[in-house]
Amino acid sequence: MEPSFSICIPTYNRADFIGACLQSVASQLIGDMEIVVLDGASQDHTSEVVEAYRKRFPAIRYFRRDTNCGVDEDILKVVDLARGDYCWLLSDDDQLELGAISNVLSRLRKYPDIAGASVNSAAFDKTMSYPVKTVPAVSRGQISRDHLFTDHEECFALLGIHFGYLSAQIIRRDLWQEVVRDSDLKPYKGSCWILVYMIGCMLERNPNWLYVHQPCVRCRTGNDSFAERLGMLRRQLVTHDSYATVVHGLFGKESKVCQQVLETLLADRMPRTLANSKANGASLHLQAQLLRLYTSLYWRSWTYWWKVFPIFMVPNFVCRFVRTVYMHAKSRHRLQPAE
Repeated sequence: MEPSFSICIPTYNRADFIGACLQSVASQLIGDMEIVVLDGASQDHTSEVVEAYRKRFPAIRYFRRDTNCGVDEDILKVVDLARGDYCWLLSDDDQLELGAISNVLSRLRKYPDIAGASVNSAAFDKTMSYPVKTVPAVSRGQISRDHLFTDHEECFALLGIHFGYLSAQIIRRDLWQEVVRDSDLKPYKGSCWILVYMIGCMLERNPNWLYVHQPCVRCRTGNDSFAERLGMLRRQLVTHDSYATVVHGLFGKESKVCQQVLETLLADRMPRTLANSKANGASLHLQAQLLRLYTSLYWRSWTYWWKVFPIFMVPNFVCRFVRTVYMHAKSRHRLQPAE
């Protein structure tokens, strides 16, 4: 039988972006699929935008909180409100690639017993006009085709960082709800990584997880709402300290999985993040704070010393020049937006 399917979109103050997100999804719906939008008490005109699309696409179900409860609570709630056998979690500023839903459904038919799936993504600039280079979904780019994981530690070691990317995750709803019922989630709510913890718990119960190498999502880069609200330093605390706490809770602080995942974070993510921060004009004071934070967390890692630490020595204007040249070259190859 065809599995029922829900697209779950938690949102907060994204009126300028959620319309394009909804359009990219609604144009691909078939059968009894639904789009569930949970609004975390937005203070902009998100509700008006969603309502306009709901009139055009009755499959959209919209729920608005009276108060903001944070992203972790919103992720848990939007899945609770959904009715599908599978839920595709989607960020409110991203878009699905053309044919993404049919591609994922074909794989769910092929692997009906999986706990969930993670899809690859294509990164674009903030205006979604042209593609930009991004980090690989799988640690160090070790897998370049569809892959069915059957060992939960191997799966997390290679996909653990990618699990933090909301738009790439499709989860089996009954197993997700089982974890919610049986687990103490309080220590991890408010970490901004409840999604990672939930997937880790699901994998312990069912280690069958599919990685779909074909990009199914268009990721809008340079649009981090956490960074805008929290500032760079607190955002990096969320990225490193809070994330590590979740992984420690799943596998133990000294586990091989934990070490592999954090090494991936260092090698694949941190150099780009730090270079972009400097290109954006990070002050010397902020850089000193980041240096203290990173060194306190990763001083034992050789990866930190040869891939991250040297970037602190590069002047801001050099990082800015390199990024400007790169973005100018990429902008000459603009693409049509997803429909």
